[in-house]
Amino acid sequence: SIRTVAPVYSLARMLKEYYTKYYFPASRFGQRVDGGTTARDLAEWERQVRAGWPQVSLEATTAQVGDQPVAEMAADATAVVRATLRPGALTPEMLAVELVYGQDGGRGPATTQIVPMRMTGARDGAITYEAELASIDSGAVTYGVRVRPQHPELPIPFAIPQVNWA
Repeated sequence: SIRTVAPVYSLARMLKEYYTKYYFPASRFGQRVDGGTTARDLAEWERQVRAGWPQVSLEATTAQVGDQPVAEMAADATAVVRATLRPGALTPEMLAVELVYGQDGGRGPATTQIVPMRMTGARDGAITYEAELASIDSGAVTYGVRVRPQHPELPIPFAIPQVNWA
């Protein structure tokens, strides 16, 4: 086991991965926002998100094929999940609505797929979204819809740990 696993789980690999995924992007982000207008814009965006977050609500439908809710689907099928977002004082551009699904591992998804949901309409302060839930393999699949803050300058999606699930 050690002979086959050691090349994949080595200190050199871990350091390279940390550098490329975390340290280098964080350094570039720090250079972009270092006391300039980007830093002020992000601070104002965060203030608005934190103030407006209590009014953000999200509802989602059961996955559907056509007009029928589905409890089971064929391995090559897709279903549509729809969601309604009420952003309160926030704008849709400040929020990401995502379908999160994966193979059911007994206590939630064992593997996770994240699909950005596309906006399909807006009416009376409610914004509708939809995304396709594609089966990933045979067996049970679990899914949910979430909304979280988003900003194009943020290097990580959960810099502000606010998430609402439907």
